[in-house]
Amino acid sequence: MKIVSFLYRFFISPVSADEDGKRQEYILNILLISATTLLFCLFLIVCLQQALINDYQGISPVIVFLATVFFSSLLLLSRKGFSRLASYSIVGVLFLYIFYANYSWGPDLPITWILYCFLITISGILISSRFAFFVTTAIASALIWLTWMLNGGYLVLARDWKQTSFLSGDAVAASIAFALIAIFSWLANRDLRASLQRARVSEAA
Repeated sequence: MKIVSFLYRFFISPVSADEDGKRQEYILNILLISATTLLFCLFLIVCLQQALINDYQGISPVIVFLATVFFSSLLLLSRKGFSRLASYSIVGVLFLYIFYANYSWGPDLPITWILYCFLITISGILISSRFAFFVTTAIASALIWLTWMLNGGYLVLARDWKQTSFLSGDAVAASIAFALIAIFSWLANRDLRASLQRARVSEAA
């Protein structure tokens, strides 16, 4: 129990002063730890696939490694008291990364749609509902623009991924995105139930 308590204080325990800040920082830290762990597992799987498959065409291990370093760096930033900056950073960088994937391989790339849903979810919980609507508008505008560019012949994409089979690495990447959405939903519902319980206790008092 002492080890668990130490790990909680070292990695998760919020340092923000206000109640809302503590709630958002707590959820952010859980997200960053979960993302770092899952991405590291994906990195090991991708490295194994690249070693075993001769004509491997999946995601590059370098990209997965850089993503792992990025999330762990944001966790360090949050632990230093800059959780708000870490929240904006994760939303901004994720949006640019997903947009780049759409720009390179097409707006119909399946994993990007899952990641866009995840991005909208974390925007609303970590920052605000208004910001989540702003992110949604940006995503819709980007998809409409890319589709118009593609249909008009102004954009040349790498479409080789449509000719290849769905690899286990792709399934793992999608599963990680689903797992992050599930973790985030659980944390949000848990916090909502705790807030309602405090409100009931206060009302009864």
